[in-house]
Amino acid sequence: TTAGQIDPRPDELPAHIHVERFLDGHAVMEIADLVIHHGGTGTAYQAIRTLTPALVLATLPDQQSLGECTLATGAGTWMTMQEALQKPARILEAVKSLLEPSAERRARDFGTSSPSTSER
Repeated sequence: TTAGQIDPRPDELPAHIHVERFLDGHAVMEIADLVIHHGGTGTAYQAIRTLTPALVLATLPDQQSLGECTLATGAGTWMTMQEALQKPARILEAVKSLLEPSAERRARDFGTSSPSTSER
């Protein structure tokens, strides 16, 4: 999604890529195998709630902190946007790693071991 910041231009994209201005993040993550995001807390919370492994491409220090937490908890991994732009193949490597069954299990284990909002 573009969060309404960019108008999708389908004629400029490969046929296998679909872009929307807005989507219900929770609903999408319910069916997604992986989420790639910039490290905002809203998307991170949705990924945790749906047990979806995450790749954080952080652009700001607070997003880097969230990326570090994502890695430390086993809910996914992270890199800075600068690192991703310097070596784009790192994104593919991270995606492949996060799609392995062991990564999915770590995300699931993290989600089931975290207290729910009703337990707080």
